[in-house]
Amino acid sequence: MVVIIAGLLVYSLYDKDFLLMLLLAFFCVIVYVRKRKSPDATIYFLGFGISAIGGFFAEHWGIASGLWKYHNLTGGRTFPYWLPFAWGLAFYVLYEFEAQYIRILKLKTIQSKMALTLYASALLPTVGEIIAVNTGVWTYYGPYKILGIPIAMIGLLVLFHTSVFLLLCFVNSYWKMGNTVFLLEKK
Repeated sequence: MVVIIAGLLVYSLYDKDFLLMLLLAFFCVIVYVRKRKSPDATIYFLGFGISAIGGFFAEHWGIASGLWKYHNLTGGRTFPYWLPFAWGLAFYVLYEFEAQYIRILKLKTIQSKMALTLYASALLPTVGEIIAVNTGVWTYYGPYKILGIPIAMIGLLVLFHTSVFLLLCFVNSYWKMGNTVFLLEKK
């Protein structure tokens, strides 16, 4: 539901790029206030930052390579102001989704958590992208599309988010942080 609301929010305000950035930044502040005193704050904010910065570079690469184009940007820009905030908030949505399902399903093994991460990374970001692409926020160029999203882009989203997951598993293990989302046990 959050992904659908986010997709519709981006659609509603994408031509007001700066306002959308401020609104997403406001949501980031709300998330910060909510998370800052939780036991998982450090690893959570690390994931948020990695996603925002990594997303920034991924977007620049995709735009410069001609793989996609954002519409209705002012001043000849090709990069929307709001993108890094959207990438950070995407981590938030995935983290909360995975934390909830790990708790509900009592997942503990690396295999089960990896399966959940792959599923969530393929499904949730793609739903938001389908909404945004089909409402004219941006256009993908390339073959073999599903509802406007090239299959290769879905693969890259899964690769990006799964890489963040694996990096945070390593950080969680190395620094013995005990975060249940990134705590991996063998069978």
